[in-house]
Amino acid sequence: MDQAHAAQGEGADYIGFGPIFATPTKPDYKAIGLGNIRRIHLHVSIPIFCIGGINIDNLQEVIDAGAKRVVMVSALLKAHSLVDYARCATDMLA
Repeated sequence: MDQAHAAQGEGADYIGFGPIFATPTKPDYKAIGLGNIRRIHLHVSIPIFCIGGINIDNLQEVIDAGAKRVVMVSALLKAHSLVDYARCATDMLA
């Protein structure tokens, strides 16, 4: 929360919030989980992007925890069809 407030105060355009789950792109960072997603949205007015280990299998959990924006990196890069995977993810949001 302190980092989010500081970022907003310093004029950041957005916040990357995570890693939500363990991810191979950030092996040295401990996953922070879903617990504070809704809370951070209440206290910060700039866009928040949840990132870290998010994929089709856990996307609904992240949305249900209050996420308004998500970032998927490894899941898309590993997908057989990037377009189909992205379409499936966006269909979940509709």
